[in-house]
Amino acid sequence: MVGDRALDHLALPEWPEFFRRMHGRLSDGAPLVLHVTFLDESLQGRPFKQLHDTWAQRLRRGETDLDGAACGLFEDLLSAGAEGSLYVTLAPYWDDLLRHGSPPSSDPLSARMVELFRRSRNETWTNFKFSHISEASNSYFEIVDLRTSHDYFGSERQPTIIFRRL
Repeated sequence: MVGDRALDHLALPEWPEFFRRMHGRLSDGAPLVLHVTFLDESLQGRPFKQLHDTWAQRLRRGETDLDGAACGLFEDLLSAGAEGSLYVTLAPYWDDLLRHGSPPSSDPLSARMVELFRRSRNETWTNFKFSHISEASNSYFEIVDLRTSHDYFGSERQPTIIFRRL
C-alpha cells in the first residue's frame, strides 16, 4: 500500500510517471494498493454553514463522535470547494472555521477541525474521477478490485483500489 490518499496529493499530469515508477519497483503480477478519495459533486458550491450544520446535527444525534464529524466536515468542505476546479484546498473556509471555533462562539466541531487540520489548510488536493485513475494506470497496471467500507459517513467515497502489475 502506498500511503493514504497518495494520488490525491499529486497533480494529474504527474500520475502517469507515478504509475511508471511503481511499475518499475514491483515484480510481475505484484499488487499495488491505493486508498483514494473521490469528491462529492453534489456538495459543490454549498456554503460552509450548511455543511457545518449537517455535521453538528449528526454529532448531537450521536451518529458520530467529534473526530468523525470534524473529518466528515473536512471532506465535505473539499467537495464544496471543488466547483469548476481541478485542485481544491481548505483555505477558502479557514476564516469561517476560525470564527466558529474561537471564543466567544467556541463551537467544538469547528475548534476540533482547526486543531486536526491546521497544518493542512494550505495543502492542495486533486479533484479527480475514476476514469482519471484508469487512464493514468492502464499502461502499467490492471485494476482488479475496488473495495469500500461503510463504517463512517463518506467512506463510500474513499475506496481502496487494488491494481495488478502488467
